Amino acid sequence: MAVPFSWTETLGAEPLQNGGGLVFLKKGARIYSRAWRFQSKVDWPPVEGVGFLEGATIHVAYRSLSGEPDHEFYHAYCRFELAAGGRTFKCSFIQKATASPKAPLLPGTAQGKIVVEPSSEFQGHVASLEILADSLSLMSVSEENCPVLPLWPSEPKFTVRRNGRAIKLCCSSCLAVFEQKPEVFEIPPMVK
Repeated sequence: MAVPFSWTETLGAEPLQNGGGLVFLKKGARIYSRAWRFQSKVDWPPVEGVGFLEGATIHVAYRSLSGEPDHEFYHAYCRFELAAGGRTFKCSFIQKATASPKAPLLPGTAQGKIVVEPSSEFQGHVASLEILADSLSLMSVSEENCPVLPLWPSEPKFTVRRNGRAIKLCCSSCLAVFEQKPEVFEIPPMVK
């Protein structure tokens, strides 16, 4: 079952007026997510993510899957702390929000609350997330693709060693999620 939230954010010390929607979907050991903006000074495409639930905390790595070259650089690692009952959350995140290769990861926070009666816009995002989750869960992951977000190619600079194997990921956000709970994203050894 997908759980929809609305959110607002703060980036660094800037009091932003950004807000949007967010959906979580649990499938097996993974949490799939989609976030989008509907109140923003900046036009951003939706971002999709994969992560895991640990206690009352959801860890997710997000990337833009829009195919828009202006947004291919974007990635974020988000840590959602769910309140008792799961109706609200506080989120801390780091994100790469500019295309410059030397740009630092920017910290920020967000807060959200559950949407009791999702609009048709929310329902459309839920349907898109369900399709993505089904596709990713059936996808055969090779060592050439990121094990967290397998639609992205892996990058040698984001390599971690696990059980004597080098595992390559696509970005520092996926690396952060993978290192916390690698068993959720294990790639079977390649048969030669």
